[in-house]
Amino acid sequence: MGIHKFWGSSNSDMGSRFKVEDDGLTVSFSALQDSADADIICLRADHPLPPRPFPPDDPKSVYFEMKIFETETQTDPDSKDSDLLPPELAIGLRGEFSDQSGAHVGWRTWTVGYHGDDGRVYEHNYPVSSDTGRKFGPGDTVGCGVDYSAEEYFFALRSEVIARRKNNIISRKMYPTVSQWRTACKIKVNFGDEHFLY
Repeated sequence: MGIHKFWGSSNSDMGSRFKVEDDGLTVSFSALQDSADADIICLRADHPLPPRPFPPDDPKSVYFEMKIFETETQTDPDSKDSDLLPPELAIGLRGEFSDQSGAHVGWRTWTVGYHGDDGRVYEHNYPVSSDTGRKFGPGDTVGCGVDYSAEEYFFALRSEVIARRKNNIISRKMYPTVSQWRTACKIKVNFGDEHFLY
C-alpha cells in the first residue's frame, strides 16, 4: 500500500478549529465555542487509496487507521460537564468530487463512514445505515479498508473487523477521510508507516 503523508492543505474544509502537526498525520481539534463554529470538520488525505490491483503479486486490500488520544480534560475529574462529552468522530472514504462541507463522512453521495457516536455505518447519505453495535471514542484505534478480492469495504475497531459491506463505491477514486464535531480531541492517522493494530 502506498503511504500517504499529509492531509491536503488546500482542502476547503480547513479552518481555525484544528491544527495539523508537522508530521502531517496528527490533528488536534478544538471544541465548539459558539453556534458560528457549529459545522462538522471533514478532512481527506491528499492522495487517494491505491487503485485496484492488477499484477498477481499486488496487495488485494488497502487499509488505514485512526488512533484517538484521550485529552487532559477527558481524564480530569474537575473538568466542566461539557468537556466530558465525547467527541463525535467518523472514519471512512469519500469520492474525488464529494462535497463534505459541514457533514460527517458517510452523509453525502459517494462516501461511506463508520461513526463513533452511534456505532453505525453510513453509505452515500444520512438515512442509509447499518448498526454495528460498537461505538468508539478517545482511547480507541479504528480502521477502514477495501478488500478488492471480496469487492467489499470494511471497518475495524480494536483490531477486530466489525463491519463488511459490498458496494460499487470501491471502484471509484476514494480518499481516506476523517470527520469531527463537538469536543476537543487529538487523532493520529496511520497509512502504513507504522504497524497496524488490525
